[in-house]
Amino acid sequence: PWSTQATAWVFLGGLGQMAADEAYTEADRAIARALALDPDDAMALTNRALRLVFAEGDGDTALAVVDHALTVAPGLAFGHQSRAYVLLHERRFDAAVDAAQAAVELDPLSPPFLNTLGTAYMTAGRMQDARRVLERALAISPGFRSAVQVLAWTYLSEGDTARAIELMDSLPEMAGFAAASAGPRGYLYALRGERNRAIDMMALLDVREREEPHVQLGLDRAVIHLGLGETETAIDRLEKAAREHRGILFFVRWAAIWDPIRDHPRMRALLDR
Repeated sequence: PWSTQATAWVFLGGLGQMAADEAYTEADRAIARALALDPDDAMALTNRALRLVFAEGDGDTALAVVDHALTVAPGLAFGHQSRAYVLLHERRFDAAVDAAQAAVELDPLSPPFLNTLGTAYMTAGRMQDARRVLERALAISPGFRSAVQVLAWTYLSEGDTARAIELMDSLPEMAGFAAASAGPRGYLYALRGERNRAIDMMALLDVREREEPHVQLGLDRAVIHLGLGETETAIDRLEKAAREHRGILFFVRWAAIWDPIRDHPRMRALLDR
């Protein structure tokens, strides 16, 4: 039970769904209790690896920890999926594909594992493979929003902004709230020259921040500024968000939308922290 609780806390913190300090404190407590009962608890070790990546950006140590977990439990699909996350963080995209494939081979009907494989394929530039597994995930779970969002990015990567927007625009109804994926939607609207619609997404984020102050929205704001071509403001938002919630940098490290400004001195300094 402690390992399962740790997974929940790690992802609540890593995905910005609650205050990072609170989430990671609870994750550390659950991981410690699990390992006190069994020092080789592979789930607990895997959660420790994810916490190292999300909270500290320590990919080297995280990889060593998750590799140890997989020597203890080579059949742990979650361990292979988490190894893929660590490798994405390290921008080792082909290796991330291999790790995500291992998870899917162990559990071929898991939408989250298929989504991770789709993400890895996308980062490795294998868009057709990405769409194939993402569509498989959605055939199993049509309401799986993460897969819809990654699928949208694959279309954007090949220049089909209209299809990407169509997919992103389906997410608010699917999620049941207007601000769902407001950051990516605003980014896409900005790319298509619809500045006012992009700014409307910022207003939706303002409303959500008032209603759910525990949710971290700094990355969403930064993404919209990026789409609007406001590079310095986008980096300002990232720096502020990273001070409050370092886990957002996990996504910035591998997401292709940041590639045009990845060599900006302030971006390099931010990602090298």
